[in-house]
Amino acid sequence: MNYYLELKKSLSLSELAQLTRMKVCAERLEQRQLCVLDTVDWSIWMSDQVLLHVAGKRLELYDRDDQLRVAVHAKRWPSFITQLNDPLFEALNPLVCVRALLPQFSSQWQEQSSAFLNNDDKIVARATLYHLVDATPTTSFFLKIQSLRGYDQEAQAIVNDLNSVATACQSAITLKFLLKRCGLNPDPPATKPAFHLNPDQPTTEAVMGMVAELLRLARQQEEGLIADIDTEFTHQYRVNLRKARSLLSLFKKALPPKRYQTLRSELKKIAQATNRLRDLDVFLLDQDNYRAMLPTHFQPGLDDLFKRLKRRRQQVWRKVTVTLKKEDYLEHAQLLKLQLKEPPDLSARHSGMAIKKQVSRKILSQYQKIQRYGARIDAETPDEQVHEVRIEAKKLRYLLELFAELFSYDQLRRLIKALKKLQDNLGRFNDYSSQCLFLESLLSGAGIKTAERDAINGLIAVLYSKRQHERGQVVDMIAAFSGTEIAEQFQELFTDAAAQDGGS
Repeated sequence: MNYYLELKKSLSLSELAQLTRMKVCAERLEQRQLCVLDTVDWSIWMSDQVLLHVAGKRLELYDRDDQLRVAVHAKRWPSFITQLNDPLFEALNPLVCVRALLPQFSSQWQEQSSAFLNNDDKIVARATLYHLVDATPTTSFFLKIQSLRGYDQEAQAIVNDLNSVATACQSAITLKFLLKRCGLNPDPPATKPAFHLNPDQPTTEAVMGMVAELLRLARQQEEGLIADIDTEFTHQYRVNLRKARSLLSLFKKALPPKRYQTLRSELKKIAQATNRLRDLDVFLLDQDNYRAMLPTHFQPGLDDLFKRLKRRRQQVWRKVTVTLKKEDYLEHAQLLKLQLKEPPDLSARHSGMAIKKQVSRKILSQYQKIQRYGARIDAETPDEQVHEVRIEAKKLRYLLELFAELFSYDQLRRLIKALKKLQDNLGRFNDYSSQCLFLESLLSGAGIKTAERDAINGLIAVLYSKRQHERGQVVDMIAAFSGTEIAEQFQELFTDAAAQDGGS
């Protein structure tokens, strides 16, 4: 059994012995110099784990029970987990993925381990005294007492004897507890929008507020994008802008035409600067898979290709950072913010309709559009029509996810899961098609070496084969999503809400 005490002052071993009338022997004294490593969104900490760089010598990963999962020697911490060897890579990959590891917090404390012995010189309890050098608030001394099996009474007597200099600690003295008492207070930035929608809120008011929040989340990524911390900043920047543009498009009839066109134009202007950067990021992030696609003799050509694209990526990133700092860009972003704050204009058709009713109608309409588009697709259908289904499926996904708070979570989850299967297939088909086009564009580049050209052609051949495989599954995937079971679930969840009385 463990006991946790807050001490009013530091206690030496002789003072512990005097207070408890027992022998106290020192076992270990350790100075802990720690740097907490985590991603910008604190993904490791939020999973109840802690990654430490200790004394500039090693990396240690602790689980929620304060057990050391993995420890490796490392004089410096890596920027990305891909620079780590197993098993630390395996432990962190599900949590961190492409995000950079950042030094989030530094602290130091002293740990004095000791043992309490009875008159027979048998150890009845062990204790660890923590002296927090930079503790907040003022309490900086904590004592953890662990009783040994069969000596619970003796351990309890030790705790009772320390009552004059200690109080029971309200929390277990864990690694996280100590870090928090040293001042660590993680505040992860919001990664998902919280719109706090009212089902009866006028559509225009709701949509403008949602677009404003998505724009805020997008611009929240700019600092990390400019600093080039990791590629996820660019990705999240684009995702939030894409969702904002999709919302405007889906609800354009609820906005005055002039206002819609202005907002649409401004969002497009600030989003397009990162198009090329994201294309290069996606390709470079997947380079391990590309290497695995080709035999060994293609690897030198792939090395040349990735070196070329990394240089180009740096050039494109520098242009993006210049753009994001330009007065023109900042003016566009500020104009958008001000326009979204303007009072809603309820003169447009459907602008005053309750948002839940309007969204329910829109979801049903969007699902039926996918059914209609999908019914026209067979093995001979041009790829362009398949891509149209992909775009409409993405719009439906945005509707289901962005307005999830208005509906039953369990029912929505089933529909999103079914939609995701279709999207995964259509997304892979589109990705392989886009990657083939991207690689074909590289073949016309000046100064390209023969080995590099051979590697590019080899990748195109493999990707084309994968593309054809996904294309062969499209009809079945669309049929499954358009079938009776899924259609009935959409009708059950959204028909009543779409038909209920609301604003005009």
